[in-house]
Amino acid sequence: MMGIMAAAVWAVLHWKEAQLIAAEGRDPAVADLIRAEARDPRMVQAVLLVGVKLAVVAALAVFFSTIATSTTFVVAMTLMVYLIGHLQSVAREQWLESGVATRWLVKCFLVLVSLLIPDFNLYNLIDEIVAGNAVHWNSTLEVTGYSVVYVFILLGGIS
Repeated sequence: MMGIMAAAVWAVLHWKEAQLIAAEGRDPAVADLIRAEARDPRMVQAVLLVGVKLAVVAALAVFFSTIATSTTFVVAMTLMVYLIGHLQSVAREQWLESGVATRWLVKCFLVLVSLLIPDFNLYNLIDEIVAGNAVHWNSTLEVTGYSVVYVFILLGGIS
């Protein structure tokens, strides 16, 4: 599935590259700039990150499908965990800054949420890559490793 997704991304990029060169590329320098942007090696990082994020969401759905028989429940739980995963770092930051997290019960709750729900804000590197900012491969590989561990834990919890 990842190969199909990567092939589709590259096909669309090359199609858009051809369209832009046809429309704007009368000047060879402009055509070279369009080719450089369309064939940017950082896109490999972005596709990899999208793929591992997709793998985590799919593993969540598979995990929930083993405990529930209702498709609606599985979809709702996966969506809820996805949304919480995007908001948990913001909520944790607010609680820690407000001083409410000084109680041990709140700290235990924050740790539990951090361990059980994946932090989808880590995948914001995709936005940085698309914006044209340089993202080191170390960061990409750290997020990929985090995702692989999470997928193994979720799929290991099934058996």
